[in-house]
Amino acid sequence: MRLCLPLLLLFVLMVSRAEAGVCTVNSEFNTQTSIDNFSISHPGCTAISNPVVVSGSDITNLNGLAGVTSVASLNILNNPLLTSISGLSSLTSAGDINIENNPLLATLTGLNELVSSGNFRVVFSAGLTSLSAVSKLTTINGFLSIGNDPLLQDLTGLDNLKTITGQVAIGANNNLVSLNGLNNLTLIGDYLYISYNPKLTSIAALSNLTSMSHYLQLDYNTSLTSLAGLENVNLSSVSYVRLRYSDMLSMCGVKSICYFLTTTKTIHITENAAGCASPEVVLQSNECQIALPVGLTSFFGESKPDGNRLTWTTSWESGNAGFSVERSRNARQFEPIAFLDGTGNSKIENTYTFTDPQPEKQLYYRLKQIDHDQSFEYSRIISVKREEGGSDIKTVSVFPNPSRGQLSIESENRNQAFSLQTLDGKTVKSGPQLPAGPIDTSRLHDGTYVLKVGNDVFKVVVAN
Repeated sequence: MRLCLPLLLLFVLMVSRAEAGVCTVNSEFNTQTSIDNFSISHPGCTAISNPVVVSGSDITNLNGLAGVTSVASLNILNNPLLTSISGLSSLTSAGDINIENNPLLATLTGLNELVSSGNFRVVFSAGLTSLSAVSKLTTINGFLSIGNDPLLQDLTGLDNLKTITGQVAIGANNNLVSLNGLNNLTLIGDYLYISYNPKLTSIAALSNLTSMSHYLQLDYNTSLTSLAGLENVNLSSVSYVRLRYSDMLSMCGVKSICYFLTTTKTIHITENAAGCASPEVVLQSNECQIALPVGLTSFFGESKPDGNRLTWTTSWESGNAGFSVERSRNARQFEPIAFLDGTGNSKIENTYTFTDPQPEKQLYYRLKQIDHDQSFEYSRIISVKREEGGSDIKTVSVFPNPSRGQLSIESENRNQAFSLQTLDGKTVKSGPQLPAGPIDTSRLHDGTYVLKVGNDVFKVVVAN
């Protein structure tokens, strides 16, 4: 027993020391006294395992929390006299951070050692002038919300932030001029919302952003003139885009938006300046014609006695080396079967045809458009069917494209429904079967439309 007792005492001491750092406490601080007494009531406590809520009418500082290095979450809410959170200077990790309605708090000094967090929300902070204290923050595992902070002019301080796994909402900041501070942000896991920032003139700081999802919305940014900054983001996972009510926004033709306009996804562009007044205007802009190396307005295939004839039309070309025609049996693995030279640079309509002399019962085709600098883009995939014995399957062709007053649809099977829609989904022409004669397009606004015939989908340009 003489040997075991010291060992037992040592073990108990080691356990007590190991557990001393982590504590579960009543972490709702509603008076300055409760803040000041924390280190006395919980000596050695550095990690609070439950949410911390600081909300009190007489709280002026958080110096009593000076030894805390981590918290489950941090909520600093409705503190009318709080002028400093520098007492949190030891904090290196936190769950969600919510800082709301602390009118005398000018900076976030105290969060200087924070490297990562969950949701990061700083809103309704009437006196906040800077985010510079959070310069070590690299990852937000949740959303970022900066809203109703009327003195904030930029987002400097978030300069090392690279990843936000949730959404980003930046809204109703009356003096926000730029997004400087987000210059190294590359990934947003959810949507991007930038709205009601009346003095915002530039979003160029987002130029390293390459990935986001769900939707993109910019509304009521009445001093914003350009979408420069969004050119490198991949919008393939975005279901819709809204660019609205920004009176001075005249340049929307950045690469990402131009490519999005060539899809059938929803895009609302309205009530902006003349150069960004509608999807059609943006797609036909010089910026889009430069950003998109080729304006591919149609691509379809027909089964003919000598093979499968593919036809495609471009409305412009910029640096276009040509088209690699690719074929597949399963619409997944493709092989190149031909290459057709492009026209290089052109602002007139060009039509290309190629006949595959080795047709089968059903084949899939796509075009790989290649620039002179070897960059490339793929077209949509089309299919061409043939009956046993090589007789023709009913196929669809649409011409002329661009349409100048009339649009004809040819198909052996005329018992197919059709609809002609704007890029934002509004149907302008439709019917339960194909019309006997051409469709009248003379009263339609010039621009790009989507024509659906049965299971086939075509891009149609109206140029009256």
